[in-house]
Amino acid sequence: MKKILLSILSVVLMSLHWSWAQYAEPAVTGANFVPSTTEVGQSSTLTVSFSNSGSSPIPASSIELTISTASNYYSSNGTSIPGGTGGALFTWTYLGKDTWRGKNTAAIPAFGGGPITVQVRGTAVSAGFEVTNINVQPVSNFSAFTDSPNNNNLQPKLKIVAATTKPYIFAYDDFGVTTKGTSLTNNVLNNDDLGTGVSPLITTTSPVVSPTNGTVTISTNGVYTYQPNANFVGTDSFKYRVCDNSMPALCDTATVTITVTDPNPGNGNRAPIAAADNIAVKQGETATGNVLLNDVELDANQTLTAAIVTQPTKGTLTLNTNGSYSYIAGANSLGNDWFTYKACDNGSPQLCSTVRVDINIYTNSAVNLPPVANADVILRNPSSPATGNVLTNDKDPEGGALTVTTTPVVGPTHGTVILSTNGTFTYTPTAGYTGMDQFVYEVCDSFNPKACSQALVFIIPQSVITGSANVSVSKTLIGSKIRSLNEIVSYQVVLKNAGPDAATNVVVKDSTSSGLQLVGGTTSIGTFNNGQWNVPLLAPGDSAVLTVSVKLSVAGVSFNYARVLSLDQTDTNKSNNESEACVSVPHQLCATEKMEVSVSANYTNVKWFKDGAQVATGNVVLLSEAGSYTFTANNVNCPVSGCCPLVIEAGTNCCPINLCIPVTLKKVRK
Repeated sequence: MKKILLSILSVVLMSLHWSWAQYAEPAVTGANFVPSTTEVGQSSTLTVSFSNSGSSPIPASSIELTISTASNYYSSNGTSIPGGTGGALFTWTYLGKDTWRGKNTAAIPAFGGGPITVQVRGTAVSAGFEVTNINVQPVSNFSAFTDSPNNNNLQPKLKIVAATTKPYIFAYDDFGVTTKGTSLTNNVLNNDDLGTGVSPLITTTSPVVSPTNGTVTISTNGVYTYQPNANFVGTDSFKYRVCDNSMPALCDTATVTITVTDPNPGNGNRAPIAAADNIAVKQGETATGNVLLNDVELDANQTLTAAIVTQPTKGTLTLNTNGSYSYIAGANSLGNDWFTYKACDNGSPQLCSTVRVDINIYTNSAVNLPPVANADVILRNPSSPATGNVLTNDKDPEGGALTVTTTPVVGPTHGTVILSTNGTFTYTPTAGYTGMDQFVYEVCDSFNPKACSQALVFIIPQSVITGSANVSVSKTLIGSKIRSLNEIVSYQVVLKNAGPDAATNVVVKDSTSSGLQLVGGTTSIGTFNNGQWNVPLLAPGDSAVLTVSVKLSVAGVSFNYARVLSLDQTDTNKSNNESEACVSVPHQLCATEKMEVSVSANYTNVKWFKDGAQVATGNVVLLSEAGSYTFTANNVNCPVSGCCPLVIEAGTNCCPINLCIPVTLKKVRK
């Protein structure tokens, strides 16, 4: 019985053997190393493109990629070592879909017509060699190719030189937020780069520069606790020193900037929170981003603008008011550079916060740099969750895709956070908790081996201002209601608060009819721009005055309007939120002309008066005589400032009614 089973099995194997297809040799269409020269300890990426010149798809793992030097060949299992190197010349990592068969060979995925592309990254071990050959060939136990694979060799060269990069570590600046009287604990090593140093990084326990408005304790593992002075609100900072574990040690310093906020700010404009940013860039290359992405404005109806304070010294910076920037590192620059900018609101008075942007310039040969993860500041309603995306202001200096680890490195203390790999998150506070919270996340690049960084996310409850205020506005024309064409006249707008609470961030809109052109305005409190008056604070019983200048551009009756648009408090009486005032410029009318004048069709029982005497009725009338005209109706009244008359004057540039022109007639015989 056993003999029968073996016989059947042999038949099956023979049948499978003779069913093998004859595949055409894969044709290499391109290969290049980036960079083409690398130092010992640094890496280069090889990209190889090839296609199938035959009609049958080539199965997966049936061909492989090998790499060799000028005089030594790597075998398929990666055991052959170039003589005199003292070890493997390169350690290769496959970046494609399959896995390495050996240290220097990769099994290629199945493909049909192609072309397909395979990438590998190698880390140089020994100097003085060139990688000159790459080869796509069948694996040792597969012989279904029709001709020799050696014709597929291309010879892109990769030169390996001795290391010239100066050993380094890099300490990036840090940022923190806390509330008045509350300590802050974080770790300065979260975003520092070990570089070519030896782990672990160790911080000195004494600050290089101590904070001015508080105290700080630092542990050797990077954990610090900052305690602001009592009643201090504003920005404070300290500088720390970190070293690696090599002999002699590599060291660097960085600055920690901390913003201390007031949990009960009361009323009035508040300074924005400007979070420190970090940049990583190679020599001669350009870094772009936006410094305002992690800055926040605490007051409603305000926006932030950026302005440079101190320029960098090792590169060229362009900073736009919307926060976007472009930094070009100097071709021969290396190490630390920085610039400072200020983030300013548009409140009254305008308030700004200044912060430093830390820049690390790497050598061109540096590879697998860690991502730059910048701190985030997220505002939330005290009774609601907070959402956002931590990757908005993070970047990989080598252009790799970034992925967030879904488990936070350090979770929030007073709630929970759900993180997604694409950076989105939802923070949910513990029931009843309305204070500040924070968590630490990790972000990694897409290279192999991957490089990772960590950053903080600060969740800040936005202050909810409550209370009520009875705000009213009134407008009057300064001077006579009858004025001349093209004359500049002034209106006075008075904003009052009858209480009981202070009114904050009051917005008043001043607008004109088509006959007026806005010239400008001056205020006793707040700012006036493009017809909008912003008053940051108006105490109970106080008033603010806006004087508006306009040019009278047409004849007739024109109006100037003022209206309260918004305030932080509840307005208990909105019936006094609007006011208007008028001005009249006389029309000139010739004796033979008539003027049609109309009022709204909704007006009833309309009566017209000339110099106080009734002359007509109805919603539309024709006027031809000089005088001052007014009207009355059952369902309309003049404003508090009074109605303006329609004034008609006798024209000064009219033709006479009977016009005689002398004519001389001369008879000519034809």
